[in-house]
Amino acid sequence: MAQKRMLSTSLYASEKIMDCSSDTIRLLFVWICLSVDDDAKMQAKPRTIKAKFFGYREDITIKDCEVMLQELSTLGLIIYFKERDTDNSFIEIPKWLDINSIRKDLYKKSEILSYSSDLHDVVQFSNVSVTNSLPSVVKVSLVKDSIVKNSIDDKIIKKDDTIIEPKTTKDIVSVKPKKPKKEKEPKIQYADNVLMTVGEYNQIITKYFNGDKKLMDLAIDKLDSAKLAHDYKYKSDAGAMRTWVVKDIKKTMGGKVSSVTPGNFDSAEPIFAKLLEEQRIEEEREQNDK
Repeated sequence: MAQKRMLSTSLYASEKIMDCSSDTIRLLFVWICLSVDDDAKMQAKPRTIKAKFFGYREDITIKDCEVMLQELSTLGLIIYFKERDTDNSFIEIPKWLDINSIRKDLYKKSEILSYSSDLHDVVQFSNVSVTNSLPSVVKVSLVKDSIVKNSIDDKIIKKDDTIIEPKTTKDIVSVKPKKPKKEKEPKIQYADNVLMTVGEYNQIITKYFNGDKKLMDLAIDKLDSAKLAHDYKYKSDAGAMRTWVVKDIKKTMGGKVSSVTPGNFDSAEPIFAKLLEEQRIEEEREQNDK
């Protein structure tokens, strides 16, 4: 048997090579091309393939090798067949001379019989014996979202709990679980035209008004009146409160909002009276303008 192979450079461009579901299977096919005899045949029990090509790979099992051989057979890159009487397994590469050249003086005839439908059964994903010498490709279509898979040793479990065997390693799909959507906090109507969540309300009253409800109520009234009078539209009323309402109240109070605390509100009464008077005058002016 020739000790070297003269493989065609067009091999990598083959559509069947590109149809392989992984680079590992493509590499296995190349190794097979380098290992077959001069008539493109070799013994091919899965345990032999495992020992010969994946000896120290703990992540690849004998069953994985069986699945990879079945895929190559299904794609037509090899004929993976078994003798009916002995159950011995063999590989034969169809159209061998199209991808390999052998010198006549080095050629040695194979001792392995060629595939015969009378003596052998072809092994494919469909697990159905094929009588022609070039097995047809079995195409399988599965919806990605409907299956969950961890490894090629496992079975595919569909969402309806139906268990099916994998047809090709392409059918092994990992589906990432969708993150649950966070429920939005509902908004409360604090005035006719002011909506905020409880979280927004608590954040504003704590951060800007030291927990003082009267100041917070005044700010809400001011925003409500402004929206009613000027037809203001805000994406977030809480944002409007932070942007200008709080600043406006601080300006009116001389920047002393932080000094007003619950339980010491009497000192702020004159300031509130001034704010309410200004608000009343502004509303009367807007009514007269209309």
